[in-house]
Amino acid sequence: MGKITKTLAILVFLGVAAAATPACASSAGASHRHRSGLLIVTDEEIRERNPDGLRDTLGAYDMLSHAYPDDLGYANVINGEVTIDVATDEGAAIVESFMAGEAVRPDPKEDHGGKMAQSVAEQQKKIVNVQIARRRVEYTRTATDNLQEEIINLASEFRSAGIHSDNVHRPTGQIVLRMEKLTDDLAAAIVDRYGTEKVVVVLEPARIMADELVKRSTMRT
Repeated sequence: MGKITKTLAILVFLGVAAAATPACASSAGASHRHRSGLLIVTDEEIRERNPDGLRDTLGAYDMLSHAYPDDLGYANVINGEVTIDVATDEGAAIVESFMAGEAVRPDPKEDHGGKMAQSVAEQQKKIVNVQIARRRVEYTRTATDNLQEEIINLASEFRSAGIHSDNVHRPTGQIVLRMEKLTDDLAAAIVDRYGTEKVVVVLEPARIMADELVKRSTMRT
C-alpha cells in the first residue's frame, strides 16, 4: 500500500462524523493549523493504544473486515471498546452473524484457496458472544485503502517535503503521513484535491531509525 514506507502522518477523514479538529488531537497537545488550513498534530496525539485484554476481539474483527472489505471498514478501539465500522446493510448482517457464532463466508475474491475462511473461523471461536460496538461509516475498507494509495501517490510527487511513511488511523478512519516539512506546494495540492479537513500532517525528522518505524507499526496493528 503506497510507495513509501508506512508511518507518515496525514490524517484523512473518511466519512466518519467529525469536527474540524480530528478526534485524535487533544486540546492540551501541540496541534496547530498550517497557513494552508491543514491541521498539523504530533505523533503522540495520533498514536493508537490498544489494551492487551482486547487483542483477541480486535484481531477477530480485523480479520472479518479483511474478509469483507467492500462491506466493512476497519476494526478499532474507541473509548476502550472494540468497534467495527460498517458501511453497508449486508456488512451489518455479517457482523451480527459473526458475533452470534454463525458461519460466515468471506468474499470469494478475498478467500485465497479457502485460507481466509479458515482464519475467520479460527478467530471467531475466540470471541463468540463477546459484545462490540458498531459504527456506520461511508467508506469501506477497500475505499479507505484506495484513498490512502491515492493520497500517498500525490504526496510522493513533492520530494522536498521528505515524506517517509503513511498509515490509516483506525479510530477516526484517517490517513496518517509523516514528513520532514509541509511545503507550500504540497499543502496547496492536498487542499485543492481534498480540502482542509480531510488531511492532517505530522512533522517528523527523517533521522528516525528503522527499528523505531517498526516499533510504531507494531503498536498500530
